[in-house]
Amino acid sequence: MSNEPLTKDIKSLDCLKLSKNEGEQAVYKAFLDDSDGVQPREIAAKRGFHETTIAIVINRLKVKKLVYISGWKLSNKNRQCAVYKVGNKKDAVMPIKKTLAAKKLIDEAGDFEKLCKRYDAINRALVPTRNTKQQRAANLMYLNHIQGIR
Repeated sequence: MSNEPLTKDIKSLDCLKLSKNEGEQAVYKAFLDDSDGVQPREIAAKRGFHETTIAIVINRLKVKKLVYISGWKLSNKNRQCAVYKVGNKKDAVMPIKKTLAAKKLIDEAGDFEKLCKRYDAINRALVPTRNTKQQRAANLMYLNHIQGIR
């Protein structure tokens, strides 16, 4: 890799073609070769650069709104990695990874729903059905009980 500084002002991807920096040229070639989007790790692996070098170039392109995050892919280490495409569109939202605590809450919520259904069934079996007048009388007795009046 050359020691030339990275291009200071990138106004289009065509500037990368004129760049003498090999890292920038590698990014430019990757975007031209792949229409499905590119990942910095893939570029680094194919072209023989460090991931940080490629990430810096892509980040500057992103700041200039020449590339955007079109989606996310899982890496070998089960981490979300951005997939970049050429254009000025809104970035795709990173999917939320379910942590162990979130999974536990979801499991408990499922158990809670089952428990609620079970209690509702028991309640229907034990509490007699009442018409409106009977229900009002029962409610009045309950309110008096909790207030301690009678």
